[in-house]
Amino acid sequence: MFWNHTTDAIEKAIEVCEAVGRGDFEARLTGSNTDTDIGRLYLAINNMIDRADAYVRESKASLEYVSHNKYFRRIQEKGMLGSFQNASRTINQAMEAMSERVEQFSTVVNGFEMSMENAVGTVSSAATELQSSAEAMDRTAQSTNEQSATVAAAAEQASVNVETVASAAEELSSSIGEVERQVQQA
Repeated sequence: MFWNHTTDAIEKAIEVCEAVGRGDFEARLTGSNTDTDIGRLYLAINNMIDRADAYVRESKASLEYVSHNKYFRRIQEKGMLGSFQNASRTINQAMEAMSERVEQFSTVVNGFEMSMENAVGTVSSAATELQSSAEAMDRTAQSTNEQSATVAAAAEQASVNVETVASAAEELSSSIGEVERQVQQA
């Protein structure tokens, strides 16, 4: 009977261990007196499951925040022992390093954005000044064009006046020649 009871207890422990091995951290061993060797085995297995479950839950919670670029949620190391505690520290240190790198990168990006904003502002200001200069040059060109047309008209009028004076001078010269001829005849 003792043998049967021990075999059943071991079989139950194997089933729970296999369930945990498949990722079922809800599986537990119950119903044994902790004063017996089987009870102490059950308690040890349950404690092992509890620690593994706590580590997995803490790791998952922390890494979910990391997946959203949030680095403040660390694994609670209290209660973690041995390799669980070492792994928790390693993950926490890695998260701290990632957080620092993200912060440094953000600083660089922010500096770059400010530099680009300044450059864009400078280029925009220069473009506005160039546009104003181009408009002023256009007005000057229009004014020069109008003045050129006025000068051309005045030059044409002067040319006509010179021809008139030349014609009048020729007539005067002819008249003087005629008067002179008549004076000589008289």
